[in-house]
Amino acid sequence: MSDGLAEGIISRLSQLSELEKVISSTSMRRYKDQDVDAGTVVQEVDVGAVVTGNMTSQGENLRIYVELVDAQNNSTLWGKTYTRPRSALYEMEESLSKEIADALGLQLSGKEQEQLAKRYTNNSEAHEAYLKGQAEYAKLTGETVDNAIQHFKKAIEKDPNYARAYTALSRSYYSLAVFLDAIPVQEGMPLAEEMAKRALEIDNTLAEAYAALGDFKRAYYWDDLGAEREYKIALELDPSSYRAHYGYSFALSTMGQHDEAIAQIRRAQELDPLSLEARQAVALHFINARRYSEAIEQSEAALEINPDFQLAWNRMGYAYFLMGQYQEAAVAFQRDQILGGASQEEVAGLADAAASGKEAFSRWWLDYETESLKRGESVSPVTFAGIYTYLGEKDQAFEWLEKAFAERETGLTFLKVSPAWDPLRDDPRFTDLLLRMPLMP
Repeated sequence: MSDGLAEGIISRLSQLSELEKVISSTSMRRYKDQDVDAGTVVQEVDVGAVVTGNMTSQGENLRIYVELVDAQNNSTLWGKTYTRPRSALYEMEESLSKEIADALGLQLSGKEQEQLAKRYTNNSEAHEAYLKGQAEYAKLTGETVDNAIQHFKKAIEKDPNYARAYTALSRSYYSLAVFLDAIPVQEGMPLAEEMAKRALEIDNTLAEAYAALGDFKRAYYWDDLGAEREYKIALELDPSSYRAHYGYSFALSTMGQHDEAIAQIRRAQELDPLSLEARQAVALHFINARRYSEAIEQSEAALEINPDFQLAWNRMGYAYFLMGQYQEAAVAFQRDQILGGASQEEVAGLADAAASGKEAFSRWWLDYETESLKRGESVSPVTFAGIYTYLGEKDQAFEWLEKAFAERETGLTFLKVSPAWDPLRDDPRFTDLLLRMPLMP
């Protein structure tokens, strides 16, 4: 519930125009249960003030202490202790957000005052279930997201008009289908879209719901212009929305607007400076812009934060491969696969194959993924299409691309711009495939 309270305050403050940025909860969660002062935080995430606090349970009551610290000189600007019944937790989110804004000396417009005081539910049990769901979702594994879904469903059961719970459900289904590969895309994405639309039917001012619709239009319908419209609405409602800046960067990248895409993801990084997700995204955008060395630098920066971040090794290997540095690519891909569950013996042969060049590397890769498929493991059709492209076997590449198209694989999102498909671009079949995108709702 403490995590959820922090998330709610961040969400409310991020919509205030006088605040240049409010750091996302994913970066701030790093400091949970750690004895760090505001000076340390300001150096790492570049802010002017820090809100700290703690919550303890006393029977049916909660004791909450909150402090606002000037990060430049570590002095306390404001602090207060509250004792409230658990049922009043939602009221605390509203009052704390208002008192923090007052302590910062912000001049709020009438609309912003309404936004700070906005009540998304009047049911305390629904709100508590929502907070528990948020805490589970933050761990971002298949099991914890499933747990989060059950909490969000309970919140909706207690209050069928709880719009933010529908948005949280939407994000959970999207993550299961896209990030975690825990459910088929064709199962998860329609559910995610349905939940986001339901949220907007209840409350059409939810920035996070518009950002979610942008994600679906971009990744499921391949409708970049439609996605751009949704992200712009989200950013008008909440200029500090990490999710909207993050998603918008992908839409711009797929449209070939690489500089603009990198600017958007850089803004997302400012809002969530410790986000590994943003690091891998900017690496991918650099790859699409054919700026491979910079993509490798971003991957290395992510690995400094977490050496076991699998996607960073994947991006690095991809960049090295496109640069023709196959042995360096092999090292990165081996690490990527081992972190994904492969044994050292299963990937040992890649180093020898890489020493013989691109064709041997690609042939080893094809055999490896074919064996994975035989074992019943999930391998995207886009992966096979890419390997056959590298081998120059275009007929097989197009067979797998058509399979990916039929299954609405999100890996086709970058078909227009990814360097992986450059050898196919002068083939009429490739032009035909592009003409069939986007798929409109």
